[in-house]
Amino acid sequence: MKIHGEVFAIMVTAPWCMLTDGNASSHPQSKSMPFAKAHSMTTTYPGIDELKAQAKRLRQAMNDRRTALTHSAALEMIARQYGARDWNTLAALAAKPNAAAKTPLFVGAHIRGRYLNQPFTGEVLALSALPGGELHRITIHFDEAVDVVTFESFSAFRRRVSAQIDADGVSPRKTSNGVPHLVLDL
Repeated sequence: MKIHGEVFAIMVTAPWCMLTDGNASSHPQSKSMPFAKAHSMTTTYPGIDELKAQAKRLRQAMNDRRTALTHSAALEMIARQYGARDWNTLAALAAKPNAAAKTPLFVGAHIRGRYLNQPFTGEVLALSALPGGELHRITIHFDEAVDVVTFESFSAFRRRVSAQIDADGVSPRKTSNGVPHLVLDL
């Protein structure tokens, strides 16, 4: 988010809100929201009181930086961070009973799975919904580089990948032998 020429990466994680300064090139997640339509990946939301408290902390942090932010604008920003269209949508989702979630996906989560049929562990760097709400774009930084070539006399290692996944953490794109590019253990 850019306010008066200064770039802020805003990450909302219950029960606190964190703001970090930086420029867009060093913070790629500053341009992406954590998954829109979050309820398709996980249906766990904090209560409305906690969401309002997050908005209050966000507003205070911005005001401390001499950037005026109304309470309603802070609520709308919190809603966007949770992938909701607006505050009313998030409030309605938060009021519903939370379903038992799979392993929750969020920016900063440590995950495991298989990339091009090679096992990996890594950290989620970015997560956002794609138009239509069925698929999400995820960027993962692997703990150790993954060899993406199966040919014995050649190797190509990757430390970071971006892919599309569905609600089950499986990529719709497949290799020539029918194996999904990315499969997360959720």
